[in-house]
Amino acid sequence: MSLKRHPALQPFSRDHVVGLYHAHQLMWLGQERARCDVETTVRNFQQAWEAELMSHFAGEEELLMELPIRQIGKDKLFSDHTELRTLCSRLFDSVAPDLQLCYETGHKLEQHIRWEEHEFFPEIESSLSEVQLEVLSTRTKEFEGARMRSL
Repeated sequence: MSLKRHPALQPFSRDHVVGLYHAHQLMWLGQERARCDVETTVRNFQQAWEAELMSHFAGEEELLMELPIRQIGKDKLFSDHTELRTLCSRLFDSVAPDLQLCYETGHKLEQHIRWEEHEFFPEIESSLSEVQLEVLSTRTKEFEGARMRSL
């Protein structure tokens, strides 16, 4: 991902690289393009979900939902996160992963990440003052530090 981001949002963008990798792996399973084991792909995604992506969602919700930006973006962020949590729960709880569910989960995750990178983050960057972005940057660094210490 070669989009330039304000330092306040860079940790979230870095996580998106991990998310996109797994989203594409899941979509390929659903399109029967994968050359790998379905269970292994889902297990790898579940490990990334539990190690990084769940805390990524929590961080976005904690730090970005309070920003003085349009409510519609915050509503979409929360709605997408809720839908993705539900899809992941269904995927991880299934005895034998359903290829359609793999595709649906991967596709939703990819769409969500692309929306954040191309619409939501640019709105944040253009709506906040430099002082507000610096405050967010400090809070993001604190959140990232706490997250890294918990690994």
